[in-house]
Amino acid sequence: HTGTLMIGDGEVDEIDNLFTGSNLFETSLTGGFIKGYTATAFSKEVTGVSYNPVNKVLYLSDDDKALITQINPGGDGKYNTADDIVTSFSTKRAGEKADSEDVAYSTRTGNLYVADGAGSDVLVYSTSGTLLRRFDTLKLGLKDPEGIVEDPTTGNLLIVGFPADRVFELTSTGQLVRTIDISAARALKPAGLTIGPSSTGGGRSIYIVDRGLDNDDHPTENDGKLYEFRFDLGSVPPPVDPPVDPPIDPPVDSKSALFLSFGDSSGQVGGVAFNDEDILSFDPTSKTWATYFDGSDVGLSSDIKDFYINQDGSILLTIEAARTIAGVGNITASDILKFTPTSTGSTTSGTFSLYFDGSDVGLDGSSEKIDAFTIAPDGRLVISTTSSVAVPGVSGAKQDLLAFNATSLGDNTVGTWTMYLDGSDVGLGDSSENIDSVWIDLSGKVYLSTSGAFSVSGVSGGASDIFTFNPSSLGANTAGTFGSYLNAASVGISGLKVDGFTRAIYS
Repeated sequence: HTGTLMIGDGEVDEIDNLFTGSNLFETSLTGGFIKGYTATAFSKEVTGVSYNPVNKVLYLSDDDKALITQINPGGDGKYNTADDIVTSFSTKRAGEKADSEDVAYSTRTGNLYVADGAGSDVLVYSTSGTLLRRFDTLKLGLKDPEGIVEDPTTGNLLIVGFPADRVFELTSTGQLVRTIDISAARALKPAGLTIGPSSTGGGRSIYIVDRGLDNDDHPTENDGKLYEFRFDLGSVPPPVDPPVDPPIDPPVDSKSALFLSFGDSSGQVGGVAFNDEDILSFDPTSKTWATYFDGSDVGLSSDIKDFYINQDGSILLTIEAARTIAGVGNITASDILKFTPTSTGSTTSGTFSLYFDGSDVGLDGSSEKIDAFTIAPDGRLVISTTSSVAVPGVSGAKQDLLAFNATSLGDNTVGTWTMYLDGSDVGLGDSSENIDSVWIDLSGKVYLSTSGAFSVSGVSGGASDIFTFNPSSLGANTAGTFGSYLNAASVGISGLKVDGFTRAIYS
């Protein structure tokens, strides 16, 4: 928002004749000094800087402490002032070395990419510090990644490290797109980069810092440099991955977990007691259950009808009946809440906000209650209701899924509706085949549970089971094949009514 560059210096405090207390520096696009900032109270080794353009939060990486620090400048939008809010999380992992060289905020997902030099990895964290996934760069020929940035026009990542004569462009999941020649800089140790407006006006540039000799061994050396390379937009290839870093979709193995809620008022599974306002996690490797969300801790006493866990750890959920929610006000069963946790598990805490106001877009909270919803890979909200539904542009039955393409959410929900899955086209029609839980993986496969017994081509089961639909077409002419996914007896939930379901990384 200032049109300037922010440069972190993790070595300046080791140069006695230069250090004046500042280790974070603001410059013009041509390198002219504007201001120094003191971040030494929480990080002497500022090895990377990133920025959220929406709320102006700065993210700093520290390779000495293995720490990501977040600086919220408060209402005045200025850093290093009394209203700054400073928080942090550790990137240390059990049994591994951690070397957090740089951090990049994703404007597409709201997550953080961390370049880890110790393992030649890129780690993906939520801003609350949850490790979501990782990928290796050494197999691509990139050793010790030192700098990373997301290109907002493609969603691809640009990374520097060794060899020092090139920038590696990768997809958001770590597939090599190309390398960019920066040998003209003759950089010794490229250590950070960003993309910004060109200093000469028009177009974009890559700005790359070269940290030069390490001041641990050369305490008087002052050889840091900043290079600008024009980034020719016409030569940028399209991303290989989807344009938005998608929800995590691991196979059902040791790296994944199932999350479920049950329509029963109370019960026990695997030795873990639950009420109908709770969410349980199931580790398919150890076959163990645990409380993931305790609704009673945060004022819920109504049944959770369905839920979805975002990458940043926040939970979207809808409940069975109208009620008043602290911090939100009155909601109905056609609304969706967002819960932002400060802790989960048997001691759940956090705050609620309104994610989706159904009455704004044609849903009647007394008759058109949402009992199943998820987020599709393309970002659309997909819902099903407890009975027939009619909204602007489309109508459906309780065996159907409708898609909502939002232009705004929250207190002023605006968008358009379309048919996503017409259940009657593929044999879903009985009263007991009301869809009451849904989740969609990255390939578009749809995971379903129903409020009672179901019988479709090739698969049948009850309210405790989860089955899949692999579409060959969707919308008004839905076609595809069904398959089995979760047999209730295999995980000890026979006789329980699955009301909500999703999958995510288990940690």
